[in-house]
Amino acid sequence: MSQLAALADQPMPSGDDGLTDALVRRVMNANFRFGQKEHAERVVKFAINDSLSESLRVEELKMWDEPSPLDRVLEAGRPIVEKRDAGFITDLLRPQLGSIISGSEKIQKLGAELAAKYGIQEVEPVLVAVAEDATKATASRVAAIKALARLDSKSIAGLAQASLKDDSPDVRVAAREIFVRRNLSEALKTLAQAIIDGTTVEQQAAIAQLAELKRTDADAVLAEWLKMMIEGNAPAAIYLDLLEAAKARGTETLLAETKMFEQKLDPADPLSKYLVSLEGGNAERGYNIFFGRTSATCRRCHSVQNSGGSVGPDLSSIGKEKDRKYLLEAIVAPNAKIAKGFEPVVAVMDSGKVYAGTRRSNDGTTLKLVLADGTVISLAKDEIDDFAKGQSAMPADLTKHLSLADLRDRVEYLAQQKTPAPKVAGHE
Repeated sequence: MSQLAALADQPMPSGDDGLTDALVRRVMNANFRFGQKEHAERVVKFAINDSLSESLRVEELKMWDEPSPLDRVLEAGRPIVEKRDAGFITDLLRPQLGSIISGSEKIQKLGAELAAKYGIQEVEPVLVAVAEDATKATASRVAAIKALARLDSKSIAGLAQASLKDDSPDVRVAAREIFVRRNLSEALKTLAQAIIDGTTVEQQAAIAQLAELKRTDADAVLAEWLKMMIEGNAPAAIYLDLLEAAKARGTETLLAETKMFEQKLDPADPLSKYLVSLEGGNAERGYNIFFGRTSATCRRCHSVQNSGGSVGPDLSSIGKEKDRKYLLEAIVAPNAKIAKGFEPVVAVMDSGKVYAGTRRSNDGTTLKLVLADGTVISLAKDEIDDFAKGQSAMPADLTKHLSLADLRDRVEYLAQQKTPAPKVAGHE
């Protein structure tokens, strides 16, 4: 391990002689395991090297900040139990943060967050420049604004007020959050106006902030919007936000409004209580649920743009083919409508063996099934003793693992998938 860690001190090769990502990851992991100042210096040296891939640099910047209980190479459980001194991290990052925040979108965003966490005031001018630069990625600008607020920068008050008129809704949301905290006398008026004329993301953020104010005048604004929702005069994309804000406040008046809304739902329709998740989701969060949430991941069976499994239908263009209600129903009631060509079946063979899977094809002599693990098998029809339709292979209890907000994000992600996946051959 010590020899592996020391490879970081060798001259950095370039071009075709450059270190592979796999080797860099092993070298950085070895230094992280030792965890002293000299090892952290090596990690920072790699993190500021713009010849390395973005994903590696992000991983290196997070290494000390987010220590994982898993070995970063083997993914096996290997927690570091001894207490480690990280007091030197600030001094190591301070001279490098300027170049880090000048990097790619993800690097900029992470650099701004690190500056805020470690209180590195010297980087304020760079953060201000990123926040004010409309050509920079929105995520980087938002992170810079939030970092300046955490650093209590002298520039933040003026920057927040100016950014309320920015072209980016996300930048306006970040600025409004800071402006409201610093100008409580104008908070109610500012947030109420954002719900009236803001974009969906601004409306949602303003509703959440109103609930956080914990003031009777803020509750009155929420109550008015709840009444409009019951009457069908509020945007569907903020229904869930209004209900969650009311429940978070828990006042008698607001809870009475939510009860009135729930009483209007059709008890005979199993989809009715989920309809608040039809609109207003965040596609990026939905992507993370689709591909990353272990308890509710879709990628085991479905693919998007050739990433994922093949047991279920390819969802690359599902948003073009189906409406949001279909997408919602497919998640909360998967047996209601099953995609053609993916009907679940159970075949009992003459031998007594039972196969359950989705029907891939069915000709005069052979039935092809795709099993749950993706294996395709062919069954001779004259050897099948009994045959019946089965339940959808999609879990029927996904809603146990998804909040209404999660469900809304997932619907939004799927609704935006409108481009068929390119055809690939062989190992591509």
